[in-house]
Amino acid sequence: SSILFVFALVWNSLAHLIILKELNDSLAKIHRADINDKMWISLFVTITIVLIFTISYIRYNRNNKLKEAIVHSLFFAIFIAVVVDINQYVLYNIPFKLIAAWMLFGLGEFIIYGLITQRVIKFLGRNMNSILQND
Repeated sequence: SSILFVFALVWNSLAHLIILKELNDSLAKIHRADINDKMWISLFVTITIVLIFTISYIRYNRNNKLKEAIVHSLFFAIFIAVVVDINQYVLYNIPFKLIAAWMLFGLGEFIIYGLITQRVIKFLGRNMNSILQND
């Protein structure tokens, strides 16, 4: 989860502050005036999403295979796209082009989460087995 959190910060900074900056700037008029005071909430949400992703990955991936990681990531990305992105489109007058970009970057983000998680668990499992065999 810690690795995913750091990755999420980098990914979202790159996506929203650089790549999608122009599209995201179109929402400047509806941003909170005190957004910097509320950034801790965004960090809390990111931590929560990463923890839920990690817990669900560990709970539902039986063999820690690449295919399982991708399927789990796709499921999670679609869930977040519906709950967060599409819901924002319904609630606010936001261009669908921006929503589509958020969904695309979210898909990439969660697929990478799955790849990272799969590799970390594989690495930890392999090293744990060697540690346990040496005792």
